[in-house]
Amino acid sequence: AGVLRTVATAAAPEVRAACGPVPTVVAGTPVTAVVVAREPAELDDAVRPLVERAVFDEWLAARRAATDVEWFWLPRDRTARPR
Repeated sequence: AGVLRTVATAAAPEVRAACGPVPTVVAGTPVTAVVVAREPAELDDAVRPLVERAVFDEWLAARRAATDVEWFWLPRDRTARPR
């Protein structure tokens, strides 16, 4: 029992990609979501900042993972990241 409502851009990725019931959390409440329809994406004023942020966050995470910082005032064995 519950209320059926549309959850669009706020839906978690596992819900947007689901083809069957999937447990998730909406607004802090555990729910079971079922995808009943899909619509083509539109790059409008509401979606554009979300896409830009997602692309930037992915790029930044990759750059951070590839970065190696070595502090010049301490011995290398105390600052090098284990690999």
